[in-house]
Amino acid sequence: MESTQCVFVAETQTVDVAFDTINGNAGPVINGQAGPVINGQAGPVINGQAAPDNPVREATDSDVIAEEIQRKKRDLSPLAYCRFITNRPKLAFGLTLGGHILMVAVTAILAGSGYDIIPITFDRIPLDIRTNDDYLRFVSWTNRFEDGTVIRRGVASDGTQLTRTQRGDVLELFFERDDGNVLTKANLQKVKEIEDEFWNNAEFQSSFCMRDEIPPYACVKPVSVLRFFDGTYKGVDPALNDPTFDNIPQVLYTAKMNNDTLGDLYYALGKNSTITATRAHATIIREKIYLGMPLKGYKNDSDRTLDQIDDIQKFTVKHFKPLGTKYFAEGAGEMDFFYSSLTLLFDAIKSLVFRDMSLTGSFWVSGWAVLSIMTGFSGANLIYRIALDFRYFGIFHVLAIFILLCIGADDVFVFYDTWKFSAHYQYKSLAHRLSDCYRKAAGAMLYTSLTTAVAFAVSAASPLLGISTFGLFSALLIVVNYISVIVFFPTVIVTYHIYWENYKCCCCCPRDASSVADVNDPVPTTSKKKKNGKRHNVVVRFLGGPYFRFITHPVARWLILLCFALLVSGALYFVSRLEINQEQIKFLKDSSNFGRYLLKSGGAFPPRDEMGTTYIMLVWGLKNQDLSRCHRTDHQCMGDTVWDDSFHLNSAVSQQALLDLCRKLKTMSKEDRKRLHIREDLVTGQAEVECFVDDMNSFYRLERDRKVGDERVYPNDTSLTLPVGELEGQLVMNKNPSVFQNKSNLPEDFSRYFEVMTSFWFYNAFQPPFPSQQLIDYSSLVGEAKTPYVQIVPLPTRGQSNAWTYQYGTRLRFVAIKISTDLEEANLGYSKGLPIRDEWEDFLTNEKKTMPETLQGGFQLTFQRGQDGSLWHWLTLQKTLVTSAVTGLVVGLGVALPILIFATANIFTGLLATCSILLSTLCVVAIIPLGGWKLGLMESINLTLVVGLSVDYVVHLAEGYSRSSHSKRLGRLHDTLAQVGISVLSGACTTIGGSAFLLLAEIILFMQFGVFMFATILFSIVFALGFFSTLLGILGPEDDRGSIKPFKSWLWKVVTCKVCKREESQP
Repeated sequence: MESTQCVFVAETQTVDVAFDTINGNAGPVINGQAGPVINGQAGPVINGQAAPDNPVREATDSDVIAEEIQRKKRDLSPLAYCRFITNRPKLAFGLTLGGHILMVAVTAILAGSGYDIIPITFDRIPLDIRTNDDYLRFVSWTNRFEDGTVIRRGVASDGTQLTRTQRGDVLELFFERDDGNVLTKANLQKVKEIEDEFWNNAEFQSSFCMRDEIPPYACVKPVSVLRFFDGTYKGVDPALNDPTFDNIPQVLYTAKMNNDTLGDLYYALGKNSTITATRAHATIIREKIYLGMPLKGYKNDSDRTLDQIDDIQKFTVKHFKPLGTKYFAEGAGEMDFFYSSLTLLFDAIKSLVFRDMSLTGSFWVSGWAVLSIMTGFSGANLIYRIALDFRYFGIFHVLAIFILLCIGADDVFVFYDTWKFSAHYQYKSLAHRLSDCYRKAAGAMLYTSLTTAVAFAVSAASPLLGISTFGLFSALLIVVNYISVIVFFPTVIVTYHIYWENYKCCCCCPRDASSVADVNDPVPTTSKKKKNGKRHNVVVRFLGGPYFRFITHPVARWLILLCFALLVSGALYFVSRLEINQEQIKFLKDSSNFGRYLLKSGGAFPPRDEMGTTYIMLVWGLKNQDLSRCHRTDHQCMGDTVWDDSFHLNSAVSQQALLDLCRKLKTMSKEDRKRLHIREDLVTGQAEVECFVDDMNSFYRLERDRKVGDERVYPNDTSLTLPVGELEGQLVMNKNPSVFQNKSNLPEDFSRYFEVMTSFWFYNAFQPPFPSQQLIDYSSLVGEAKTPYVQIVPLPTRGQSNAWTYQYGTRLRFVAIKISTDLEEANLGYSKGLPIRDEWEDFLTNEKKTMPETLQGGFQLTFQRGQDGSLWHWLTLQKTLVTSAVTGLVVGLGVALPILIFATANIFTGLLATCSILLSTLCVVAIIPLGGWKLGLMESINLTLVVGLSVDYVVHLAEGYSRSSHSKRLGRLHDTLAQVGISVLSGACTTIGGSAFLLLAEIILFMQFGVFMFATILFSIVFALGFFSTLLGILGPEDDRGSIKPFKSWLWKVVTCKVCKREESQP
């Protein structure tokens, strides 16, 4: 084996400069040219050209040495890839372009073959902490019927439900007059007119309205103040019949004083309404129209639920949306009008996502940037979707495309401006020029791309799928874009330079015979513009001239720092006023139809409507949902239900424990109710607790005395109240033989008599009405499962002989106690809400200490009809978002500091750059309270990205400062502004322009993202060119102070030597 010697090449090269006499005589000879005479003599001649004028100082020895060092770097051996590009430009361009096109083609082929290459989900953001107990409990509760083992009461023997007797969707109509009264005769007549337009739609009546469950199965009327006038409730009180609206106060006051109508009135009127016998006043009212399920052609509401929802959405979009849009634009007489339903809201969000995406157009990017975005997106998505197997692409991922648009253009500017600046120097060949440009630009872009990608990658660690996948996808986009720029864009530049740069005007005009450059010829010093006598770009001249003199002026520089101190002080004041957002996520602006709906439905009405009340559910029989079979990014997978097999209520002690708990909840003191936020009934003042065992007891007290004719069904000494057991169960079965048929088929050791008593109660002893009130109230709170010995009895009801069945011999699977609370989700932050959650957790834990083993598995959760999440989980999510925001900022700054130090090879420069990033970040955070926002979901995400987006401009300037061959700070600063300033400024303008289009978006998430990007880039460029550049002029390191180049050299030597040793050890 041949020995291989480790050779370390130091970064600093020896520069041979022949000096004559300085200060009065001929200066050094450089590249064979006459040297300069310094301080009053002829200026330096560098590479055969007169040196650029220095606007501040005269040339010094160090200037000459610095220029010679740069010449030596320009003469370094060309990079292999750059030689390939310059030697075979057409082939290089074709290969790299083909690679980009291939990524797009693969994406198109996969999409065309039916593969879900872009798994779009725009109607919901998965913000579930899928390891959180509150979330798993909620999912377990909401999916308790999904495993097919629990009997669905009210369905036929074959599992069918009556068509459209279950709730599918709710259309809400709102009428508002901020400065007046909605409850006038003219206004109510207009409300009736609009309601009739919706209600009388022929297709709605025949195919989509929700129907009653009892004959004649009529469409359920809308819940509205109009019902108190049209005779619907005249059976409750004759006064509730005033179709001409002549006595509005008296009618509504009658409805207010009657328990049967109070609930609907309470729903319809805003919380600031006034109803007396002589005055009726409200600034806003609402009504709801029900759409039913299962639709025709479906067995029940669980049969292909998503397809049924899709059918409802198609109907509402076709018929209800045009009406709603019309009245939202025109108004309802003197009133404002807005509307919503879940299906229409989801449709609006999806439509606006695609609309807002179209705002990018091609206004701010060139054709190459568009190609880069397309191919960069395709490449990143192939890695994201196939290599990493991620199956979610949502609204946040669209924002990543906007980021790529801006950052991609920024990288292009850096590379192209570096290329253009290199035209002012002479190179041995085109390969030398491209290599010099490549080394400078690729290195600068590497550090900015690295810090930005790391900032996004921090979000990838979030427990929230919507945020973590966004962070990962964005980081992939940044990496792929960087690779695209350093691989593809050099071929574009060289191809243009060789074949197209010297065209006179257009592709149709003839060119000079010598217009195609020879790649082996020395590259001349200047471009064509320079030959024509034109100087550097005006921005370059400004930054290197007047601006440089301004920020280095002995007085002006301190005034600049004073201005920034005042700016930071103002930012600190606003940051101190930052508050946590306690409201649900807003997708749409308050000025839009759905934005007004989301604003008003949560704050303008009392929280007693069933769609807005938060319930505490005390549940037994279930365990946390098992999500182990779900793919890590499949947010639609709800896992498997896990039953608590130790749970049952067949023992007297178990039944008594539930009875005692219900009694305690209903009779606890006002102080305890206030502590647990249990709501009191408006009429009785009692705690609103739905406890099925209490209702069972009331039923069996009456059942005990039931007679058939004049004869009692049960003996006088019978007790059927809880707790019950085999004796009571056998008695009920024996006395009702027409119901309990084939009971002899039950096993001899049958013991589930509580279930027998429960089912008999549910069906009201099979006496009218049907369905019974207890079946309506408690069917969702008590669940039974089939057993091998279950008995099925046909029930000839609803006019369909033998179509409906009653089952006994079942097993009790779950029960729940439902408690209404006064918790208002919109006004409850995690700092206040989570302690209430802990109070309930402690309350149930203490109660379970005295309960039998069969009830030890109980847990509490929150439930709100119409919402797809738990309040407790939402509060935990709020806390997680705040923590993520702080973590993102700290980690971002923590990562930025070492990267900046390494990029600049100087500790002091890295610290000054980090200080600039910190202060600009502080100003961006101040935008949140300044804009009237609070720290919520979007703000938290944006804050994790601020550092990554802020670092771009500072790192370019810092890297340019450290790359300068000058030893003194002013010389380095001048080089930085003259060479790097235009790239930084161009990139900032492009990014600001791209983000400006997002400000026009209707979706709040997009608009806020645009504001944050706009502010982040604006503050970053201001602090970079203003604060950081001024600091460099005052405190910038000189000579080798703070340099870590020796450390980098040592590290490089260690790494390369280890590689050599590994090669030596190989046979």
